[in-house]
Amino acid sequence: MIAEDNFICETEYVINAGKKFLPSENLKRITINISEDRNRLTFQTQNMNSIYYYKSFIQPTKQIPSIGVSFEDNGRFVDMFNNNLLYFGFIESGHMIKAHCPNMNLNLREVSVNSSGNIVYGFPHSNITSIPQTKVVNDFSKTKKIAPFTIETSSGMNYFVKLKDAYSNQTIMEFFIKGRDKISIKVPLGTYKIVYASGEKWYGYSKLFGDGTIYTKTDQDFTFQETYQGVSGYTITLYRVSNGNLRTSYINKSQF
Repeated sequence: MIAEDNFICETEYVINAGKKFLPSENLKRITINISEDRNRLTFQTQNMNSIYYYKSFIQPTKQIPSIGVSFEDNGRFVDMFNNNLLYFGFIESGHMIKAHCPNMNLNLREVSVNSSGNIVYGFPHSNITSIPQTKVVNDFSKTKKIAPFTIETSSGMNYFVKLKDAYSNQTIMEFFIKGRDKISIKVPLGTYKIVYASGEKWYGYSKLFGDGTIYTKTDQDFTFQETYQGVSGYTITLYRVSNGNLRTSYINKSQF
């Protein structure tokens, strides 16, 4: 269960058709629950309980400067935060709620610019990012890739895998594999060792799975070669299986 930050907000006013009104009884108090990973938000009033997931942030407007949008549905319904303030409502219709949340300071700030040139706002104090899709992350070899290679995983952990030349120790390819996914690719002929980092929460390619990252290597090398019988390949599982024959050892971060 993910721990949550809980905040109580007191509504200052409601804006409707450009006019301010005191809040009705069911809108006087708003409870905000924010998950530890900053990906889930629960918005609760006396007659409403909704769960949102942070999807996007938009550039501040002149009317509401320096506000980050946490949830957006067809460009209308949003929750917006900046320091100790909550703005909630329908932007297009002009129906908004402004509330004070004395202990809530999310410190939203500019974190990047998207492909359209719009400023993206986020949580600078939270380095956890969403889990990448299963894919080849880097391919450092210009050699033709003809040998089949499949990696299977189980749920509970995610994996960042390196295929290294057994003799030079140079990294040939890198893969990210989400838990329960498998990746089937072609690799160059050669003899390789496999090292991988595993964990649950993803902090990006520089920090991998954070302080909880587990570093592992396979005890055997894998030779992909072409003979008169064809091209040899491998399928390995990065989890324990009955009668399995792939032995692994833990390594230090420096060996990764």
